[in-house]
Amino acid sequence: VPVDNAGGMGGPAAPGDATWLHRFAFSDFWAAPGGAPGIDFNPTYSSAALIFGLDSYQFEGTLDMINDVQSWLDNPGTNFGWMLMTSSEELPFTGRRFASREDPNGAGPLLFVEYEPIPEPATWALIAVGAAVLFRRLRLR
Repeated sequence: VPVDNAGGMGGPAAPGDATWLHRFAFSDFWAAPGGAPGIDFNPTYSSAALIFGLDSYQFEGTLDMINDVQSWLDNPGTNFGWMLMTSSEELPFTGRRFASREDPNGAGPLLFVEYEPIPEPATWALIAVGAAVLFRRLRLR
């Protein structure tokens, strides 16, 4: 949820915030100001949404997003989330401010994952097969 910031002039960074110069404010620099494609972030976007004004926004789920999340599950140390960028970084007043998962007010983003469990064979069917095999072995003796 973007935070209102009249004038689009930004706000002061807190330790750990991502800024134009830092991955984590005051400690870890991007490879280039704003991040370097292919080094600081994947240059291929996973999803897109039009962001304008104060509101809650949803990004369409895509196969690329699913692949990102699966990669993070397989390699948790690589999970730094998605970089949110405007398509016109050079235009004034296009900056937006979003809360992160560390937001103390709980305004950070939410990821909803919908899935369908793969049905397992019914327990009774397995018991029945096992009983049939056992009965056949006992009968052959």
